[in-house]
Amino acid sequence: MRKSSQIQRLSKRFGSIPKSWNVVPIGDLFKERQETSNDTARYPLYSLTIESGIVSKTERYDRTFLLRNKEENKYKLAYPGDFVFNPMNLRFGAIAYSKYKFTVAVSAYYNVLKPVQDKFDARYLIELLKSYQMVDLYDVVAAGSLVEKRRVHWSALCKLLIPLPPLSMQKKIGVIVDTWDKAIALTEQLVAAKQKRKKALMQQLLTGQRRFREYNGDLWHKAKLKQLLNIQYGKSPKVIMNDNGRYLVYGTGGVVGRTNQTLCDEAAIVIGRKGTINQPQLVLEPFWAIDTAFYGVPNEDVDVRWLYYVLSCIDLGRYNEASGVPSLSRNTLYNIDILVPGVEEQKRIAAVLQSCDAEITLLTQKLAALQRQKKGLMQQLLTGWVRVSPSASPPLGGRQRGRD
Repeated sequence: MRKSSQIQRLSKRFGSIPKSWNVVPIGDLFKERQETSNDTARYPLYSLTIESGIVSKTERYDRTFLLRNKEENKYKLAYPGDFVFNPMNLRFGAIAYSKYKFTVAVSAYYNVLKPVQDKFDARYLIELLKSYQMVDLYDVVAAGSLVEKRRVHWSALCKLLIPLPPLSMQKKIGVIVDTWDKAIALTEQLVAAKQKRKKALMQQLLTGQRRFREYNGDLWHKAKLKQLLNIQYGKSPKVIMNDNGRYLVYGTGGVVGRTNQTLCDEAAIVIGRKGTINQPQLVLEPFWAIDTAFYGVPNEDVDVRWLYYVLSCIDLGRYNEASGVPSLSRNTLYNIDILVPGVEEQKRIAAVLQSCDAEITLLTQKLAALQRQKKGLMQQLLTGWVRVSPSASPPLGGRQRGRD
């Protein structure tokens, strides 16, 4: 029977629950698996990674680890279909189901849960539990038994109430989740491939290993950065910051605010002086640079975009001059050797790399949009606001809006 106080807590997260749905504690769906074994030859001990709600075995522990932990000599067994959650990191979605049989150290921060009945679809439940935040657990789980150093114990988690639609509807939601996850994974792979391609092109084009046919006869020359870039110190932004300012204020790691005043009105490269020294930034509009950064304006016969890519390809971290907070001096930067092509070839190189950046940006935006869309859709599906028919095809073809 639904207690009004429990439903009231639950509705803080999910709103009104459709009448045809059940509301059950997680403890009705699982039992904590206690079966153990010390046979690590038959049941290897793995470190675990949780990605998109699925356990990934990433690395088998070597004998040194096992000997170092021999006093534990017992390891929990996990079976295909079991759920594993990290009670120290539950807030960030560290819960997944496993397709494998493996062992996990008894003292490790993982609980192994065995489904007791076929009451739920794994993908549906994963998305539901990932939608919770630690603050929700404070609200819906009995106070006092919840957290020990941010650890969510099974004794507390098993009391957490969850909305459970009919199994056929759960499975349909699981299909939709898989569809979106595959699209997101594919886009992530494309982004990674484009980034890898760009990195290879930078190495080839910026070192002369790969040339444009029309410039093959042109010679490159070596120059100090001082001959190519006029480096200036940034200034304190304390008196110029304005939330509604027209211009951006750059720090060593990116934009830190806005202002109505400018320190530089030309296209320039911002380089960290203290802190983040290995992340040059290309700035094409008037801006302000803070006092922990340099900004450099290139000479007339130097393309700013080309030089930005050159500096991005250099490991500036190896020029660090401090034992604590990383630090660079202007003289050190000035003495870096650069291999320099003619200005027209510089522009061609920069244009190719800019094209790579544009492709990566579009894919990154697409990825972010897919992630936002999935999040919004899951919020609607998990509350019953968007309803799905078990026979619907394509995934959203049979949706219904509203509640029972």
